[in-house]
Amino acid sequence: NGNGSNTVTEYAVPYTGGPSATISTGIDDPVSLAVDPNGSLYVANSAANTVTVYAPPYSLAPTTVSNGLNAPNSVALDSHGNLFVSNLNSTPNSVLEYTPPFAQSSVPAAWITNGISEQGAIAVNAAANLFVPNQGANSVTEYGAPYNGTPTTIKGGQSQPIALAIDGSGNLYVANYGNNSITIYSPPYAGGSWLTINNGVANPQALALSPATTL
Repeated sequence: NGNGSNTVTEYAVPYTGGPSATISTGIDDPVSLAVDPNGSLYVANSAANTVTVYAPPYSLAPTTVSNGLNAPNSVALDSHGNLFVSNLNSTPNSVLEYTPPFAQSSVPAAWITNGISEQGAIAVNAAANLFVPNQGANSVTEYGAPYNGTPTTIKGGQSQPIALAIDGSGNLYVANYGNNSITIYSPPYAGGSWLTINNGVANPQALALSPATTL
């Protein structure tokens, strides 16, 4: 909750009551969230140039990561617990990788810039490959560890791609803000065909998949 509230609220199933937790310490213009398998919450704070990490039940002071961050606008985690943070205002545009344990002094393990242009909400698949939607290039770039090589560029049907999701089969979903659509790509993504969903889609800005891979 930005726009002056600067909180993250947690709601328990069935989501009809008030919040079960309200988190405010360390939060300043929150724009992206991620949760790891242990339930720890990661919050990208755009105005504070930080990512704050909260352990359940989210009532204690957070761990703060800030080294190298400039208006972080997206966070993602891989299966090893590594943290990826999109740096929207860095020059050049970048995504940084941090390895646990996280601390104020954490130094990026990777600084990824090749092919990145006005990036949106990033994603990481089960193989720890990083995917970045580039609104400035109408593309998605895919990076394999250690993320310092030339990326694979995924194009076709995209217009200002702003957010991503990946299902259990590895299919890539792209929200295209510029043409009011969701495009879906099957592995290996580049050079293949894609499925387009546009019925009822208007200015999409985020994506999420249910366990049954329902969009």
